[in-house]
This record gives sequence, structure tokens and C-alpha cells, in this order.
Amino acid sequence: MASALLRDVDSRPGGVVVRGPAGIGKTAFCRQAAEVAQAQGWPAVRVHAGDAARPLGLVSALVEQLLLDDPTALQAIGPHAHSVLAQLTAAAAPAQPLPGPMSRHQVVGALRRLLLAGSASGPLLVVVDDVHAADEGSAQALVQMLVAGPPLFVLLACRADASQGLAAAMAPLLRDGRLKWHAPSGRVCSMSMATHCKPCSGSRSRGMNSMA
Repeated sequence: MASALLRDVDSRPGGVVVRGPAGIGKTAFCRQAAEVAQAQGWPAVRVHAGDAARPLGLVSALVEQLLLDDPTALQAIGPHAHSVLAQLTAAAAPAQPLPGPMSRHQVVGALRRLLLAGSASGPLLVVVDDVHAADEGSAQALVQMLVAGPPLFVLLACRADASQGLAAAMAPLLRDGRLKWHAPSGRVCSMSMATHCKPCSGSRSRGMNSMA
């Protein structure tokens, strides 16, 4: 896990899944990872996947957190992406209606544009806690975002009994090395992260207070 965050943007995997039973410190480790990434110059956004009943609920939560931190970010993503995000959450409204049905590909593209709007072209850390609780559409969107690769790095925390759907969606990325499992044997929050993020300029912290 630590070595994955240390790698250069072009050579590290697209993400790491911290997996284990409840109570071993996954949430604390995610919080620590985001704080250390911020200290080392990475922008970071951190959300909790807790509403599986809401279609694309995790994606919507990411959008809402990003806009809460920077309402002007919509100005940098273009009108089409803006319209897509407005279909997901009122936080992105108002916007022009889409000319046709919204596709998952459009959702992923619009979310990626919003994430990159404040990254200053450097690496950006996306932390999702309890990803096993994400709805299927959001899980698929996360996988597609991982496929897109740098400069995004995704840290996912899930229980060992994650759904078969989530495991199946991540299986191709695990096989080709773009995603790595990390199954801790002890309390993961005890691992030192102090030197595991490569510095970059122009960092901004996102969503840190929402998960305290």
C-alpha cells in the first residue's frame, strides 16, 4: 500500500483496495492517507459510500463534495459535462438539459473533468470509504475511472465480504495490475504514511472535514 502511493504517476497502479473486516482501522487509515497526501502536495477528496439505494449515489456524493469545496469548478468543465452532473444532483443546477439519455460513459467523463478541474495537472487522490456499500452504477463508474488512469489515484476501503458484483467489476483491473488488493493482518491505521506521497504544487484539500 505504502509503496503504491510512492510510485511515480506513470508507473503506479490506478488504485489500491484496503480490504478487511469491520473494526481494524480502514476508515482511520483512509483519513490518514488523505491528510498525508495533502501535506505532501496532493489535492484529495474523500467520501463515504453509504447510500446504495440512491442510483449513482456515490458519484453524486463525490460531485456534491467537490462543489461544496469549490463551487466555481463547474465553470472549468464545459456545458455538456455540467448538464450531466446536473442530472445527478441539484448541487450542479441549473444547467441546460441533455439532448438525449444520460449514459454511464458521460457520467464518468463529467466526473473526471470535475475532479481534474482543481488538480493543477498533478496527481489527485480520491478516497472512498465503505465502497462495499456503493450502488452498482457507482461501482462501475469507479472502475471506469480507474481504467482512465493518471493523474487520478483511487484508494478504496471495503469489508472482506464485498459483493460479488463489486469484485467482478474490479477483477480485470486486478489481473492487469492497475488495481491492487491490500489485505491487512493488523490495524491498518498503524502503518506510517509520512513519506509515501510524491509532492506536487498547487494542492488543495477536499472533503476532509466531512469524514472527521
